[in-house]
Amino acid sequence: MVAATGNADTSVGQDELVKAVDRALISHGRALLTGPAGAGKTEVVRAVAAAAESRRETVLRLAPEAADQWIPEASAAALLATVPGAALEQLSGPQRTAIALLCRETDAPRAGRDHVALRLAVVEVLRALAARHPVLLVIDNAQWLDAESTDLLRFALRLTPPRVRVLVAECVQGGAPVGEPLCGTGTPAIRVPPLGADEIAELLVRHGLPARLAGRIHQASGGNPRLALALGHSLAEAAGARDGGAHHADTLPVSGQAREVARRLLAEAPAQARRTLLLAALAARPTTALLRRAGRPDAEAELAEAERATLVRVAEDGSVEFTAGALPTALAADAGWPERSAAHAALAEAVDDPVQAVRHRALAVDTPRPVARRGDHRGRRRLPPPRPAGARRRTRPARRRTYALPPGRGGTRPPRQRRRGRRLGRPRRPRAPRHPGRPGP
Repeated sequence: MVAATGNADTSVGQDELVKAVDRALISHGRALLTGPAGAGKTEVVRAVAAAAESRRETVLRLAPEAADQWIPEASAAALLATVPGAALEQLSGPQRTAIALLCRETDAPRAGRDHVALRLAVVEVLRALAARHPVLLVIDNAQWLDAESTDLLRFALRLTPPRVRVLVAECVQGGAPVGEPLCGTGTPAIRVPPLGADEIAELLVRHGLPARLAGRIHQASGGNPRLALALGHSLAEAAGARDGGAHHADTLPVSGQAREVARRLLAEAPAQARRTLLLAALAARPTTALLRRAGRPDAEAELAEAERATLVRVAEDGSVEFTAGALPTALAADAGWPERSAAHAALAEAVDDPVQAVRHRALAVDTPRPVARRGDHRGRRRLPPPRPAGARRRTRPARRRTYALPPGRGGTRPPRQRRRGRRLGRPRRPRAPRHPGRPGP
C-alpha cells in the first residue's frame, strides 16, 4: 500500500535514461544526473547501482539530507563509515588517525587535526577498493553536500584511478551547482525529462489511481512523477471523503503533500525570481513586458533563472507559461495577503485590458467598495426614483403599427404607405392654397 505522500516508486519510462547513464559512465567514467525535485533521479541512481552490483562492482552510496549541509564534514564521515574495514587496514598511522578523528572514534590531539593526512587517506581508500574490483561512487542529493566534504571529495576524485567511476545526481536550488566542480569539466550531464501523458497514466495505474484523470494530472504536474502522484492521491482522498469516485470534472486539490512538492520545485529559483513568478501567477496572460511594467525591471534575467529550473517557459514573443499548472496555485496560496494585494495593485496599473485592470483592482482590496446611493450627485448619474410597490411598469407606445395584409397583397407596410407607393412616379396634383389670395405651392 502506497501512502499518499508522493514519495513512492516512480520508475516509469526510465529504461532509456538508465542506458544513457551507463554509456556515459563507460565512456567518461563520470556522469552528472540533473532534474527538478521529484523527477525520478533517485530511481535512476538506484537502477544504475543495482546494475553495477550485478556485475560484482563495489558500490559506495552517499545520499545527504538537507540538514547535513550545515554540518562540516558530515557527508565525508558518512561515506567513510560504509567503507569495508579491510580497505582501512592498509593505511599508515597518521591516515588511520585522521579517519578516526573524522568519524569521531578518538579524541582530537592538542596539536590539531592533520587535514593533509585526511585527504590522502580518502585517496588511498578508493585506490585500495579499486585494486580488487571496479568501484562506482554514487552521490545522490549532491546539492546538500557540506562545503568541507565537497572539497575533500573533489581532491580525492582527481587522484583516483579510472576504475573508480562517479555518478552524481543533484537538483540545483538557487545556488551554484556542485556536480560539475566535483566531477570535473566536460562531464556528461544528463537531464531527467518529464513524463508524458501515457507514462503518467501508467504511473497512476501502478499505484491504484484512476487513469482517466491522467490528462488533467499531467497538465497540473508538468510530467513530474512525484507531483503527479501527490495530486492523484489528494484527488482520490477528496473523492473518498464524499463517498464517491474521482470524476474527471473535479477540481484538482493542490494541498497537503502536493503543495509541499510544489514548494520544493519553487525553491529551486532564487527569492527575487519567486517575486516575479508571483506576478506571473496572478496575471491572466503574463508577458515579460507586463512584468517589467509591474515593477520588475529585471524580469528577463529572473525568468531565465526560473526557466533553467524548469519552472516556466518563455516564448519568443515574451509570453510566460508555467511548466506545471499546480505551480501558480501554490505560489498564490503561499504568498501572504499584503504580498498578493501589492501584486494585484501593480498589475492593475500595468495591464492594457480594462477588464483585467478592474479585476486586479477588485482583488487588491479585501472589502467591497460602497454602492452608489440614490440622489448622490458626486460625479455619478442620477438614478430614477423608485416605483411604488405594486405599480405596473409603463411602456412607451409604439410609434408605428403594422398590419397583417391578406396573402398576395404584398408586404406588411401600413395602407397609407402603400397608397403613397402607388403614386410614386406620377405628377403631384396642385393643392389648394392655405390662405385666400396666396398661391399654392
